[in-house]
Amino acid sequence: MKNQLGKVMNLRAFTIGVSAAVLALACSGSDDNKGNDPNPEGSGTTPVPEASTGPVVDPPSTGPVVTTPPPSNDPPALDAAYVESMLRTTCGGCHGVAAKDNCRAGMCYIEDVDALIANGKITPGDPNASLLYQRISKGEMPPAGNKPLTEEQVSQIATFILKLPTNVAQKVCTDQFISWDQVYTAIQSDLLSEDADDRVFLRYVTLTNRYNAGVCDAQLEQDRWAMNKFINSISQNSSIKPAAEVRDEENSKSIYRIDLRDYDLDVTNGPFDPNGLVGGPFDDGWEAIIANNNYAVEFQGDEAEVVIQDTGTTVPVMFSDAIIDQASSSNLYYELLKQADNRDDQLVLLDVDLAANQEETISVFVGTTKSLVSEQETFLRRDPSDLAGGLYYWERFDLDPDLAGESILADPLGFNQVANGSQALFSLPNGLQGYVIYDAAGIRQEESQILFDRVQNDNTMKGGISCMTCHPNGLINLEDEVHDFALDNEIDVSQAAVDAGGEFEDVIDLYRDNAELKEIVATDVTDYRAALSKTKVPLNGSDPVSDTFVRFDKDVKIADFAGDLHYPLASLNRDIARLDPALSGLDNGKTVDRDDASGLYVNSLCITSVANENRPADQECIDAGIGQ
Repeated sequence: MKNQLGKVMNLRAFTIGVSAAVLALACSGSDDNKGNDPNPEGSGTTPVPEASTGPVVDPPSTGPVVTTPPPSNDPPALDAAYVESMLRTTCGGCHGVAAKDNCRAGMCYIEDVDALIANGKITPGDPNASLLYQRISKGEMPPAGNKPLTEEQVSQIATFILKLPTNVAQKVCTDQFISWDQVYTAIQSDLLSEDADDRVFLRYVTLTNRYNAGVCDAQLEQDRWAMNKFINSISQNSSIKPAAEVRDEENSKSIYRIDLRDYDLDVTNGPFDPNGLVGGPFDDGWEAIIANNNYAVEFQGDEAEVVIQDTGTTVPVMFSDAIIDQASSSNLYYELLKQADNRDDQLVLLDVDLAANQEETISVFVGTTKSLVSEQETFLRRDPSDLAGGLYYWERFDLDPDLAGESILADPLGFNQVANGSQALFSLPNGLQGYVIYDAAGIRQEESQILFDRVQNDNTMKGGISCMTCHPNGLINLEDEVHDFALDNEIDVSQAAVDAGGEFEDVIDLYRDNAELKEIVATDVTDYRAALSKTKVPLNGSDPVSDTFVRFDKDVKIADFAGDLHYPLASLNRDIARLDPALSGLDNGKTVDRDDASGLYVNSLCITSVANENRPADQECIDAGIGQ
C-alpha cells in the first residue's frame, strides 16, 4: 500500500455505524454456519481427562451437561454408518458433501468418520479431546437457528468416540532428525549459490522443528501450505511467490528460502514500526518479526557466521510456525501489511472511494435481518479497491438494536449511523485477502471487544488470524433481504429513501437482487482461489495458517520441545533434569504451557547445543542465564 496517493475521503453520512462484529464474511468463531468450523487441532474448553480408560466423559465447562453415556444396547449407536448418517442429517448442509463448493470453513466431510479422525475433529477413545464432541456438547454446533442434536444423540456420539480404537492415531516418524549443524551447512551452501548482491535479501524459513518432532512428510505438507499461504498473506507485492526448497543431506524437505523483495518486506519498504512493539522502528519486516519471536536466536559457528555476514541479519532463519504464531495477528500483522492506523486513512491507502462509488452505484449493498453471526440486523457493502487492481473491499456492520432505529428494511438508506465498530476484508495486490477490525471511532484494533473466536485457545477474536479461519476458501455466499422487500413495499420505501436524501432507484440499484449478488460473490471467490492456487494450497479444506496457529499454541509435549531444540528425543528424555525444573515431567508424558516453554527455550537451547559447532551466540546464553 506504500506510495499510493489515493483520494481524500469525504465519506457521506450514509457510511453505516456498527457493532464490532463478525464479517460474514464471517470473521468470528461464533458463526459456525457461515464458515467457522474449528481447525483440526482447535482449542475448545471441554476439560480433558488425564487418561481415557473407560466410558467417562467430563461435563463441558460451558453448555449443556452431558452425563456419562452408558453402554448402549442399540448396536447402531456404535456403528460408524449410523453416526455418519446422524451427522449428515444434522450438519451435512453446511459441512458435508451436499454443501459442495460452499461448505463452511472448507469442512466438506462431516459424514466421513475416517476423515474426521484424519483431520483432528475426532480423537479416538477421547471425546473430551475431540473437537466434534466439544462443539456439539456445548450447543455450539449446529449454530443457533438450526435443529440441535438431542441429548441422546450427543451421548451416542460420545460413546462411539470412546470405543474407537486408539491405534489409528497419526503416524509418527521416529527415524528422522536434522541437527543445527546440518541446518546451517545447508543454508550456507544454498546462500553461496545465489548472487552475492541478492544475499542480503535472502532469509530462511524452516519446518525442521516439526521434522525433528517426528512429523512425517505427508503431515508436513500442511505446514508447507501454511508457510506459503502466510508469507504471501503479509505481502504487498502483486505476485505470489512460494518459498524455495533448500536441499540438505537428510533430504528433509524442511528448509526453505525466501527473498524479502518478493513480499515487499525488504528495507526499501521500511521502516516497519508496529504499535507497542519494543525496539522499533525496524529496517525490514523480518527484523520486526525477530523482535517479537522467542524462537529467533542468534547463532555462532563457522557456517552460522558466514550466513549472518552475507544476509546482514543476526537471525537469518526462523521456524515457520513460530513466525505464524507472532505475525498473523496483532499490530505486527497490520504493520507487515503497512495498514493505516484508522479506517479513513486505510481507505485512502486501498484507493477505495466510498462516496463516489455509492453515487455511481458501483457499490454493492447487502442488508439482512437474519445474520447467522449476530442477533442484529446487518449491513455489508462491497467496493472496488484500485490498489488491488479493481478487486474488492468488503466491510460489515452489525447494527446495534438499541441504536439502529428503523429497520434496515423500512429505511435502507437512512438507518441510524451510530457505530460500535466494523470489520473489513479486502483483496491484497496479489489476490489473497487482508483483514482489519475497527472500533466506533474508526481506530484499528488488534482484537474484538465484543465477539469471540472459539477456535483460538483464548477464545479471543484477533484481527488477521480469526478471519483467516473463517475464510479458508474465500468469501461466503450472502443473501440480501432489502431489494425484494423494497419492490414489495415501494411506496413506504420510496418515502424513506427521499427522507434520507436519496431516491427509490438508489435502493434498487445499490441493493442487488440475490441472483446478481451471487454472481458477484462467485467472481470474488474465483479471483481469490486463483491466487490461493498459486501458493500450492488446496482450494478446499480448513485454513492451514489457522491450523498451525492453534496447534503451535497448544501445550507442548516432550517430542515438540525436542524438535524445537533440535535435540534427539531419546537424549532429551535422558537429560530433562539438566533443564529448568519448570520443564520437569515432560519425560513422564506431561505437557508444558506453550508460553512457559517459549520463555525457557533459549535457556534450554544453550544447554542442549553445547556439542554443536553451530550453537547459540554467547550473549544469547548469558542473557538467558547460562554462562558468564
